[in-house]
Amino acid sequence: MKYELKIEKMSYGSSAIGRLSLPDQERPIVVFVEYAVPGDTVLVEIFKQHKNFWEGKILEVLSPSPNRTEPFCKHFGECGGCQWQQISYDAQVSHKKDVLLHQIQKATKT
Repeated sequence: MKYELKIEKMSYGSSAIGRLSLPDQERPIVVFVEYAVPGDTVLVEIFKQHKNFWEGKILEVLSPSPNRTEPFCKHFGECGGCQWQQISYDAQVSHKKDVLLHQIQKATKT
């Protein structure tokens, strides 16, 4: 299944999050997309459906985020050592802060 998706924010790890609204669903479906950048509009192929979220891979970047940059490592996306090289440094710092605060809030929820 292929869908056009607007990427909203980063998650922990190498994936970013978009939400997909479908007519037969009462809530949007959270889709984790590896190597996407918040602000991207991408064509994704869903390769795994879980109960509460889906996983997709980018087939095409339809409209790149202004924070998308060319990774400087020729092995980016293959070896797994670098996860955010497709994002400008300033945007990385901001997104990492957001992810950290989200993880702290989840861990300390009472």
